[in-house]
Amino acid sequence: MNEKFIKDSIYGFIKITEPFIEIIDSEPFQRLRHIKQLGLSYLVYPSANHSRFEHSLGCFHLAGKIAEKFDFPYKDEFKIAALLHDAGHAPFSHAAENIIQVFTKHSHEEFSKKIIGEPTIKNITDKFGLGSEKISDFISNKSAVGQLISSEIDVDRMDYLARDAYHTGVAYGVIDADLVIKAIEIKNDKIYCKNEYMPALESILIARYLMFPTVYTHHTVRIANMMFQDALYALVSKKIIKAEELIPMIDADIISVMKQHEESANMIKNIEDRHLYKLALTFRKDDFNNIKKVYELKDNFEGIQRAQDALRSDLGIKDGKIFIDIPEKPDFAKSNIIITESNKPLEEYSPLVKSLKAAEWNHWYVGIYSTKTEREKVSRAKEYVKKYLSNL
Repeated sequence: MNEKFIKDSIYGFIKITEPFIEIIDSEPFQRLRHIKQLGLSYLVYPSANHSRFEHSLGCFHLAGKIAEKFDFPYKDEFKIAALLHDAGHAPFSHAAENIIQVFTKHSHEEFSKKIIGEPTIKNITDKFGLGSEKISDFISNKSAVGQLISSEIDVDRMDYLARDAYHTGVAYGVIDADLVIKAIEIKNDKIYCKNEYMPALESILIARYLMFPTVYTHHTVRIANMMFQDALYALVSKKIIKAEELIPMIDADIISVMKQHEESANMIKNIEDRHLYKLALTFRKDDFNNIKKVYELKDNFEGIQRAQDALRSDLGIKDGKIFIDIPEKPDFAKSNIIITESNKPLEEYSPLVKSLKAAEWNHWYVGIYSTKTEREKVSRAKEYVKKYLSNL
């Protein structure tokens, strides 16, 4: 039997056999070597240069442990789903995803499933008698086993929290993945866990809660993402590049395109040189009478552009732009794990998880960014900007 071993920074040696060797050697998977797992976070954490490639290998490794434990059909398809669940990510991962979703109405998971159905991957799965549709079903969470690929507690989250903590150097991603896999049971297409193992599950959600403000939504990362999205939106909205064309690209490709066009060249140079915009104002949930209206604006990129231009004009800003950054609404999705003794989902049974759901609002804020030279002027206009945003 053909087999290889890949040395991983988190798990040590990962054993790879067929058909997984051919999947890993394929162009769609090798592309993931050149897409940063944390996008522009390296501007804050210099060692955060790990890729979607190694994260996907880590997910495959954990999926293999699950496949060893449980007796369910289509185990190879399950492990391939773990390998390819991120194949549809665009350059710089989530930094580009919002723009792509605005123009295509598709998430990276949907692009992953599209890649799985295309000849490069399908020829391999057909060769080994594996079902590409079943692989896509696992990515779509159409069963309890599929939920172990991507949900609230899954191989995706267990790997990225540990891996991202390791590569950024923060101390919040310590997760006992082996204990979590030991703890869970599957019955009647539902996932159960005994009360005695609940701390292992809670540790994943605690790690997530701490990693988001520290790494994923660090204000400097948010600023860099806004600058990148502004440059990308200019290219896509002016039809210099189509949103769908981003999916086969790697990080270096989109940087090269951005440098060639005046709509984006200056912004991407500032990102590369770390000449970043500054946080001028923050607004919390209680600053708004109608938080729903703020969320309605979030994915309306044209509306945000108009609002940014109007504020820039009203405040007499001459240097650079004003960015309005509206984050996702804090949302602990319903858990896929049921505590055996109570027959209740984890988030309903655990007082700790309940408190985390409420505490997420502590890290939520709308950010207003400007250049360093204009930050003081924007900061002095807090009441005007607040009123403006409330009336949009």
